[in-house]
Amino acid sequence: MRQIFNIEYYCKEGEYLCLNTAETSFVMKEKALGHWSLELLDTNISNAYFAVYNNSRLVRKEAVTHRFPQGFFDYNCSWIDRPYNFLEKKEPLKEPLKDFNICLRLNVVNIPKAYRLALMSSLDNWTEPVLLLKEDAVYSAYLQVDRDFEYKYVLLKDQNIEWELGSNRQYKYFSTKAYKEDAMPLFEKKKQLFGTAIPLFSLRSNHSFGIGDFNDLRLFIDYISSIGQDIIQLLPINNTVMNRSWTDSYPYSTNSSFALHPQYVHLQALGDCSLYEEQRLALNNLEKIDYEASNRLKETVLRAFYSEQNLENNSEYQAFLNANLKDWLLAYSVYSVLRDRYGLDFSNWADLSEFSYNRALNFYRENTYEVGYYCYEQYVLDRQLREVIEYAREKSVFLKGDLPIGVSVHSADVWQHPSLFNVDMCAGAPPDFFSEEGQNWSFPTYNWEKMKVDGYAWWQKRLKRMSLYFSAYRIDHVLGFFRIWQINRKWGKSCLGTFYPALPYSKEDLISLGFDPEAHAIASDAINVNENVLFIEDYYQRGCYHPRIDAYKTLMYKSLPKQLSARYDALYEDFFYKRHNELWSHTASERLPALLDASDMLACAEDLGMLSDAVPQMLNSLAILSLEIERMPKTNVRIADTNSYPYLSVASTGTHDTSTLRAWWEEDSSLTEYYYRNILKQSARLPKKISAKLAKMIVQRHIDSTSMLVILPLQDYLSMFKKYWTNPEVERINNPANPQHYWAYRMPMKIEDLLADKQLCKSLRSMISNLL
Repeated sequence: MRQIFNIEYYCKEGEYLCLNTAETSFVMKEKALGHWSLELLDTNISNAYFAVYNNSRLVRKEAVTHRFPQGFFDYNCSWIDRPYNFLEKKEPLKEPLKDFNICLRLNVVNIPKAYRLALMSSLDNWTEPVLLLKEDAVYSAYLQVDRDFEYKYVLLKDQNIEWELGSNRQYKYFSTKAYKEDAMPLFEKKKQLFGTAIPLFSLRSNHSFGIGDFNDLRLFIDYISSIGQDIIQLLPINNTVMNRSWTDSYPYSTNSSFALHPQYVHLQALGDCSLYEEQRLALNNLEKIDYEASNRLKETVLRAFYSEQNLENNSEYQAFLNANLKDWLLAYSVYSVLRDRYGLDFSNWADLSEFSYNRALNFYRENTYEVGYYCYEQYVLDRQLREVIEYAREKSVFLKGDLPIGVSVHSADVWQHPSLFNVDMCAGAPPDFFSEEGQNWSFPTYNWEKMKVDGYAWWQKRLKRMSLYFSAYRIDHVLGFFRIWQINRKWGKSCLGTFYPALPYSKEDLISLGFDPEAHAIASDAINVNENVLFIEDYYQRGCYHPRIDAYKTLMYKSLPKQLSARYDALYEDFFYKRHNELWSHTASERLPALLDASDMLACAEDLGMLSDAVPQMLNSLAILSLEIERMPKTNVRIADTNSYPYLSVASTGTHDTSTLRAWWEEDSSLTEYYYRNILKQSARLPKKISAKLAKMIVQRHIDSTSMLVILPLQDYLSMFKKYWTNPEVERINNPANPQHYWAYRMPMKIEDLLADKQLCKSLRSMISNLL
């Protein structure tokens, strides 16, 4: 058997193209500029993908795998990229037509709901549309032809036809059976998906134990399906238990990047919980989450169920151990026991103060019952969440997860892989929209140089595990993959942080501009620090200096002569917005593809904050969706234009870090007045509080936006229905300006109430359906 594979792809200098199967990689030949070919004898390749290499190093690969139908020998292919592979729900394979000699195929297509995809051609004078068969997110047209022809793809809805944009496509006839993969057509009408953002812990049902769990998520899937939406966006669901207090409620400070939080277990599915019914009801009726009491009760019940298990004879449990013990489960479970016994300081863990797999395994064997509980905990959580995921798929609902930028310095990750983290530095954010003083998250920064050695294996394993549960994910603080704001752990203050990596100015540079590093800067090894400085010495390159963030607020800056302050302003502007574009593009181009290549999840960035030009350019080149928020424009305007959002974006009214729509209306009267007059085009007197009607206008603006995904917080959807109003301040999930914030928001009603509210469901569904 002979197979010929052809593809048009333009590589950079030094790069070449390969066709990869699960077993091997075939180097292709560039027969003409951008035209690559591979001829194989005695082969039968049915699944493969194209990848770009440079000196045997993988540069990038396709987002999905091609499925090559049998019966052809000439395959003309197209590169398949993100994010469109996410948009098409899979359907069962259909039988192709019997009599044909060519197959035209589109692997992924951005087809709006309620439309059908067809092909029209010169074969019949452009009069008769040929419907494409949908088979497992692949669209195919099987034709019997004997000559060259031109054709185009069209969308059909009722009696209307929308033609794809661009010139006619050409097909050159071959006498033998030929297969051609076409580039995805571009239509004016683009597919959009709609969804709701809500933390899992915030869900409330009749059966909750005071905090949202996986059964509540199943019920919320019913609600999302009933209103015609597609996506549920969650906050991180990893375990955060460290102090066993309310401070563990912070979902971004995980004790493991792989373990799920035990608070999400649905206890009633494991056995009889009637003994705890009175406590459950009391917790479930609270306005806010009682984090400590809910988790304490859940652990008590789960340990009781664990004591009754015969896990040695449970083949499913044993398979779970075999699949996960070596990579992360052993470290997490032993860590949890040591944390409970000796506290969070690794130095108090005797011969296990430094992780060793063999010593941890011995500890497991000597403490089988204690360590086994945490293995059982994760087994139950994994099984329950997988069942919910399968249920979501049956309902055609996607789950979007959240990838935290950091892990706790006291986490199992840091204990197991200490060389991957810089524990003497803290990750954070410079002053921005969320906090005028900046933020110190206390997470250790990453040792990216060490991570690069094994191809970012830790990140890849982390993403692969996420992909077991989620179809899409939010990259928390994507700016951290370009550069991180790092703060000396001894200093603690965000305003004294610096970017890493960076190109600091040398001592000679500053002296030549008229600055005195000894008088104007903080030394990197200083113990007692003074914020009243213009520069901070680089932690890694002694004698090199960073401008201090927000230095214009300091007395030292205000006392500078006019000429010197002008020089400082120019230097500051260059450093924070121009100097590092190439450097940060390079670092992101190495790190982000490692995430993308680990799974087929749709990647969505949280790209808010101090942006350089490198960020949108890189996100666009990698087809990572940006985040667009009307009140946080990325250009020099007061309010962003929802009709001008890039298609590859997520539109939202806010995030878990912002106030809700109703609270925002009352925060800044001048901005609200501007929005009311110029955006909503209202002439009546400005209301002090937003009305349900105005809230609906704002929500509809976002639904009508040009973004591929529209995902709004549940609170903002409910702002359209006055009967669900509560105190706007209570609706807020987090306040980034407060590092001691208690993450305790709960839905004020139960999911069953929303499902039973037919008027609400009909209203929300109609806001979307008129676009489809």
